[in-house]
Amino acid sequence: MISGLVSEKKQKKKNLLLAAALELFLSKGSDSTSIDDIVRKAGVAKGTFYLYFHDRGEILKAIMAERSDYLLRMASEKAELQNPSSATERLLFIVEALVDEFARHPVLLGLMYRNLTWGILLSSETVKDVGILGERGQDALCPSADFDKMAFVIMELVTSVCYSSIILGEPAGIEVMKPFLLSSIRRLLVDEDKIRSMGQNR
Repeated sequence: MISGLVSEKKQKKKNLLLAAALELFLSKGSDSTSIDDIVRKAGVAKGTFYLYFHDRGEILKAIMAERSDYLLRMASEKAELQNPSSATERLLFIVEALVDEFARHPVLLGLMYRNLTWGILLSSETVKDVGILGERGQDALCPSADFDKMAFVIMELVTSVCYSSIILGEPAGIEVMKPFLLSSIRRLLVDEDKIRSMGQNR
């Protein structure tokens, strides 16, 4: 029982650090936030920070993994509510939910776009867990060997277009760019399917 209380207390302090860091990264930017800023905001000693994180980069990586996990799971749940008729439709609903979330929270988009790496995204296995490219087997949008590559291309396309249109307003706002983004992903998947069919028919 005592070990459980200690563990709970440790998790609470870690959560305080994560919440403080996220708030500061969003308000000040990750480059302008110091470890001193984080521990002051969290109300813990500086030594406590180093019990959980090696440096500022490590806590940023933890936040990016948690936010990515949350966003993809949220988008997946919203997609399921649309009763998609195919894996392609499900993916497009997921993308649309992500775009809408980024449009509502452009500061979060700015933070994630600058700091999200493919390694972080895949480390949590969230992309595979939510079935972003369909279930394994016949309804999959790409074979297992190409799964990571296709997921990478799609996520890069989504975040790049969102950043350019939402943050920079280029070449147009997200309400104009979203239909182009969705149709581009649909075409990408159709082309991938054609390539697969050609390979199987050889």
